[in-house]
Amino acid sequence: MAGIKKILLLSFYVFSLAAVGTAAWFLRELSYPEGQVHVVNSLEKDLSVSITFPSGENEQFEIKSESQHNFKVRSTGEGSIKVKINHQDIPCDSYVTSMNPLIVLTLKEDKALFTIHTLQKND
Repeated sequence: MAGIKKILLLSFYVFSLAAVGTAAWFLRELSYPEGQVHVVNSLEKDLSVSITFPSGENEQFEIKSESQHNFKVRSTGEGSIKVKINHQDIPCDSYVTSMNPLIVLTLKEDKALFTIHTLQKND
């Protein structure tokens, strides 16, 4: 009888640990902007944009003048991002890794400015 109680108690602990771990993962996915990309068009004209990540994942979209476009990328890979505006390559000094906080690309006439924003608590 004592052996069955130990097995049940151990099973409860294992199940509880798995449930808490799964819940923590879901909360992290909801609250942490990993893979979020925010693109800002700083120009006074509409653009056709193509962004290719080192993983090969590509996002193509039209963006209105002085507006923004948001999307989420599943796998960035590791390396630099390739940016095309109106089907022409433009320089983008960037380096992404497999885990990235919020990525912001600001589109200029002749280049794309790359920044990474982390969530920090200011005291």
